[in-house]
Amino acid sequence: MKLLLNYTKTGQGPALVILHGLFGSSSNWRNIARALADAFTVYTVDARNHGDSPWADSMTYADMVNDVIRFLDHEGIDRCHLIGHSMGGKTAMTVALKHPDRLERLVVADISPRAYQHGDSHRQYIDAMLDLNLAGGRSQAEIELSKVINEPRPVIQFLLQNLVFKDGQYRWRINLPVLARSLPVLMGDIGQDGLRTCEVPVLFLYGYNSNYVQAQDRELIRSLFSRASFQAVDNAGHWLHAEQPTAFTSATRQFLSDQ
Repeated sequence: MKLLLNYTKTGQGPALVILHGLFGSSSNWRNIARALADAFTVYTVDARNHGDSPWADSMTYADMVNDVIRFLDHEGIDRCHLIGHSMGGKTAMTVALKHPDRLERLVVADISPRAYQHGDSHRQYIDAMLDLNLAGGRSQAEIELSKVINEPRPVIQFLLQNLVFKDGQYRWRINLPVLARSLPVLMGDIGQDGLRTCEVPVLFLYGYNSNYVQAQDRELIRSLFSRASFQAVDNAGHWLHAEQPTAFTSATRQFLSDQ
């Protein structure tokens, strides 16, 4: 199924495309986009089944790579810089491996190409959202989610960014049934078998307090990306761009500006 993704555009200069993570949206990256808009034309893109992009029954990394390439073609972007966080980082890595000619530089935010074991917790989030009675509105939804999801309030609020009021009622703007069905694929590796090593410069930017990018991941990463470099963001976890936006922006700007 061919989709045209929703996006926002700001700034001027070389094209920079940002891909969010699971349960996220382009709006999560609004402040980062503004901070980089003096040097780049920044496109923040909603993935399929997220934000204001169309819904589809299939959600694989191959699907999302095709969506990104279709977006670039639609916007007349021959080559761009690319930032991808978490699920968006896996999509971005796959774009680089399959279409290196479309990229200048790549920033992968707190994710590795390997498989992860977070499927059960993410499935818990989805089940809780599906079971929620939305008639009570956002405040009641936060109370009810907090009873069944044992996470800090910022995580609950992050999930609730997907609860919108439209046509007289609250509804989820993420396609929860498809996300639930797709979790094994989204939590898996990026299917790198048979792909040639990518020579696009890549910065793996990760939260110092996060366990998503580990020392033992570097051998796999370097086998796929010959020009990979690594940098930790202090006092940050998985959502490093939200926890330490100034440090994230500074590291990204420096890397993308290197020649």
